[in-house]
Amino acid sequence: MSEFEKLKEYQDKYNELKRAEEIKEEERKAKEADTQHDAADLASHLFGGDHVSQNSESEHESDLIDVTFIVVVVVVVFPQIICTYTNVNVLKTRFKQKKKNQLKKNIQFKKNVAFRESLDMDTANEKLHSNASKDDHITQSLTKYQ
Repeated sequence: MSEFEKLKEYQDKYNELKRAEEIKEEERKAKEADTQHDAADLASHLFGGDHVSQNSESEHESDLIDVTFIVVVVVVVFPQIICTYTNVNVLKTRFKQKKKNQLKKNIQFKKNVAFRESLDMDTANEKLHSNASKDDHITQSLTKYQ
């Protein structure tokens, strides 16, 4: 074989491989388009839309965008809203519980202060009575000596 024949043979093999890759790429694109079309059909069926025609690429793309938007909202936004709402409720509950506990502590403190004051008043009254009785005793003693 001459060099020219070898080069021609390599060129033919290269062209065959290149064509096989192009065919695979076209098949992949066709499968992807079918998958997108199926997803759009499913979305239109689930959400009450009309069936999308294969010929209208702009409608197909807009439906795909709608489906993507719906998926993002359902998967990303709703859980965030639920988490935020749950966290707010948890914080409200904790705040209410802290406030309730603080009120209980304040009431208990006031009861303790009032109890101590009543004890102090009782002891002060006892001292006054004891001092008064001492004064009476002293007064009686003085009157005896006069």
